[in-house]
Amino acid sequence: MKPILSYQKCNSLTRLPMLQNNTPTKEFATTLHFSVSSNLSDSLVWRDGYMHAVLEMNNTHSLEFDRNNLQKYFYNEITLHKSDQKISPEYKEFLEKCISIVESHLEDENFSVKTLLSGMGMSHSNLFRKIKSISGVSVNVFIRFIRLRKAAELFITTDYNVNETAFMVGINDTKYFREQFNKLFKMNPSEYIKKYRKVFWGKIYCK
Repeated sequence: MKPILSYQKCNSLTRLPMLQNNTPTKEFATTLHFSVSSNLSDSLVWRDGYMHAVLEMNNTHSLEFDRNNLQKYFYNEITLHKSDQKISPEYKEFLEKCISIVESHLEDENFSVKTLLSGMGMSHSNLFRKIKSISGVSVNVFIRFIRLRKAAELFITTDYNVNETAFMVGINDTKYFREQFNKLFKMNPSEYIKKYRKVFWGKIYCK
């Protein structure tokens, strides 16, 4: 008997092990379809290969959930919002170290991805993979987000105006700075200052 090909809609499978002659082929295939498409790990298992397929789907689902959780945490961290998301100490330490390295080079015109790679002590592929997992964006966008995060912090805690702040975080094109800040924080810098800036010397600076 030829191996049974995966049942319709069971995209995670390509081929199943050989069935014994006394196994009802149609019944097996129907059970497989129901179990895998419903993502049930406690369904009846006829073969080791089948069990592996179900666990693989569940693991994929778990990884997707973890990735979404990481990226929600990252967004809240970058936009200075409190977060209820819990992430592993490994990823938390990784993000904090990345932020620290970028912020320590904000005014360094020669800062690049290579600088971040050197500071993190990681290979190019490992750094890119981890940044993609935690943020969902490329390394260059990731670095820009950290710059904009620092800008938001400066808007809240200092009296610097928009132009000064843009230069301080390493973005020399003010128009570009305003556009990117608006995309990330969903409001332009001036609106952000008016909404969040603290009082300094008895006066609110909204420049």
